Amino acid sequence: MEKKPISYFVTGLILGLVSIILFLVFYFTVQSFKKEAINYLPAVISIGLIIYFVIKWANDNNNNVTFGQCFGYGFKAVAIMTLLVFIFTLIFIFTFPDFKIQFLDSVRQQMEQNNKINDEQKDKAIEIMSNYFMITILGGGLFMNLLIGCVASLIGAAVAKKNPQGPFVPQQM
Repeated sequence: MEKKPISYFVTGLILGLVSIILFLVFYFTVQSFKKEAINYLPAVISIGLIIYFVIKWANDNNNNVTFGQCFGYGFKAVAIMTLLVFIFTLIFIFTFPDFKIQFLDSVRQQMEQNNKINDEQKDKAIEIMSNYFMITILGGGLFMNLLIGCVASLIGAAVAKKNPQGPFVPQQM
């Protein structure tokens, strides 16, 4: 029985849902804005899942794939994931307006630790962050998801076993 590969669309939906669940877990456990090592866990999980799905896709295609096909599959899945996370983030910001307040408070706390910045500069920076909050969060999330996804897709494509068979190469049985 031949394995049916998972489409990049389904993979992207799975990756997006995992990212959203991890975000919600971190948000509701008040871990979102802390600068701790555990906050890198969602990125590590995303990278691992993308690599896993690229390798699985190559294996399900009997490794009759090229590097470019593997990377393309991974990046298409990442594009779907990024779109889903972008839409979720947009809805989340409007549903939970206190997210903006918590974000700005965390930025202020980080600035309080820097003695080189006076109070006037801190207030001006917070005002700018407040004015451009949507662009910062949505644009930053979009950029980071695509960057992490691109790197993970490259790693997955490099690691996946590839044995492309041309149309004129006799198949071994």
